[in-house]
Amino acid sequence: MSGWRNFAHLCHTASKGAIATLLLTFMLTIVFDLVTAIAVGMLITVVLFMKMVSEETEVKGWQYYCDADSEVTHLRELPKSVRVYEINGPMFFGMTDRITDISVKEFTKYLIIRMRGVPSLDSSGMNALENLYDYCEENGVKLIFSHANEQPMKTMRRAGFVDLVGEEHFRPNIDDAIAHARELLEAEEAGKGVKGAKVEKAA
Repeated sequence: MSGWRNFAHLCHTASKGAIATLLLTFMLTIVFDLVTAIAVGMLITVVLFMKMVSEETEVKGWQYYCDADSEVTHLRELPKSVRVYEINGPMFFGMTDRITDISVKEFTKYLIIRMRGVPSLDSSGMNALENLYDYCEENGVKLIFSHANEQPMKTMRRAGFVDLVGEEHFRPNIDDAIAHARELLEAEEAGKGVKGAKVEKAA
């Protein structure tokens, strides 16, 4: 429907995917009709859009404060047994495989997932989080979530995931999440100390 000047301008300035969609739509308009061309063009555009969004979603782990070139050296001092991962971007079926990049060490006891950059979560993303929970359970690691936004939180509640993880393990911000992990570690160490004292007394 465009003039040739506009058509040529689009071919020079648009992305390769957009140019391919434009040319395919143009050919379909000639061979079939405009309705068919628009339908196919819209379908391809949706696929390209999902690919673009999935590429923008990233899962990034924090380095320990004692690591070389650590990005958190001047920000927060993390206990060695606490690991933090940030997820940025929508969590849908186009990026769920990136959740598998999350890993824990043998000495990891608490894994914090920072979700302030996640605007939305669908059923595929929810399934990926459930798989992450199972992975953590197998490795004796407790999950803590930081700053889950409204829509992801509703999805997790509806799926029963909040009850599974524990309401107390969903914290409003990263500082609170780290403090919560510290408290749990301290309580765990105190419990071991009391147990050891009882064993020594009994002996």
